[in-house]
Order: sequence, then structure tokens, then C-alpha cells
Amino acid sequence: MNAQHVLKSVNFEFLRPENDVLANFGGLAEAVLHIDQGSAMTRLRSFAEPFIRLLRHYCHFHRLIHYRNKRW
Repeated sequence: MNAQHVLKSVNFEFLRPENDVLANFGGLAEAVLHIDQGSAMTRLRSFAEPFIRLLRHYCHFHRLIHYRNKRW
């Protein structure tokens, strides 16, 4: 039996339909915030890295950076 535990979040649950990983990282950071702030910051970094990758992909920032580097 392979049960997956899902931590419900107040602030990150809206991400779950599109991206489970981001919702889980955000929920974990939220859960430990008042217990261990250092751990919460580490978990937020784990949230931020894939979020920035997705943002870069969907907003085509990689093309903009490539264009600016070619131009200069």
C-alpha cells in the first residue's frame, strides 16, 4: 500500500491543481515557520528554485536574456 501524505496549506493550496511539488514545498515551509525559522527558509528556497524555473519558461525569459547577450 503506497499512501501519499498531503499537507494542506493555507497560502499555497491554490498551486496544487497545477503543480503538486510547489504546493508541498510551500506547505512544508508554512508548517514549520513558527517552530524553526531556519528550516522554513530552507524549504522556501526549495520552493523558489522550481518556481523561478517555471516562471522563466512560461514568460520566455531565456529568450530575452539570450537576445540581450547577443546584442551586446
